[in-house]
Amino acid sequence: MLDKFIEILTKKEKLIREILQTTVRMKDAVEDVGLLSKLLDARQQYMSKIDKLDEQLSLIKGSVIGEIKIDDKKNTSGEWSEIKKIYPEQWKKIDELLVSIRNMLEQCNEVTEQCKEAADNKLKQLREKISEVRSSKKVLSAYSSKKMQVEGIFVDKKK
Repeated sequence: MLDKFIEILTKKEKLIREILQTTVRMKDAVEDVGLLSKLLDARQQYMSKIDKLDEQLSLIKGSVIGEIKIDDKKNTSGEWSEIKKIYPEQWKKIDELLVSIRNMLEQCNEVTEQCKEAADNKLKQLREKISEVRSSKKVLSAYSSKKMQVEGIFVDKKK
């Protein structure tokens, strides 16, 4: 069971690495809205896959805890932390994977914050440009003379 847990946790680590790489690319793609949207979609797909893996991990974790409770020979309390004592080699690998995942998630959060700041700055610049264009339009319309009607108007008169 723990080997399956490690296998799924390894898949999760790879997906989180993909999320980190995608997030770094997003930071550089703030200027290109189309690319940014595609990267956000890709990142969301990775997150959906991770959610499915988390469900599997949770089921396996519950099964392992159930086995620990049933196994009277090892005299354990049926806690997840007991795996460290019972299966030290597997626990070491699990712990390494969890640390790696945690570190990548922290990096992801940092890069995401930088990306948000860059996007906010770009949005602020765009708002300022729109404001300038609107005020220029008002100024131009105020000083420009209205065109006089060149053609005549035909009114239908009935007698």
